[in-house]
Amino acid sequence: MPLVEVVELGEGHAWSLCRRRGSTVGDVTGTLERALGVPVTTRALGTVERVLARAAALL
Repeated sequence: MPLVEVVELGEGHAWSLCRRRGSTVGDVTGTLERALGVPVTTRALGTVERVLARAAALL
């Protein structure tokens, strides 16, 4: 099971970190859904970096 740490929890969003050695992090979405009791989506760091870069390019 991955170590999932919820860093920030706000209305409609949460930031979390997941740590696990190896090539996959496991079921992060399911872990967060069970912990928070709501449906969630998750994105890897690379995806977040690309989204932020694209948003910065539009400004």
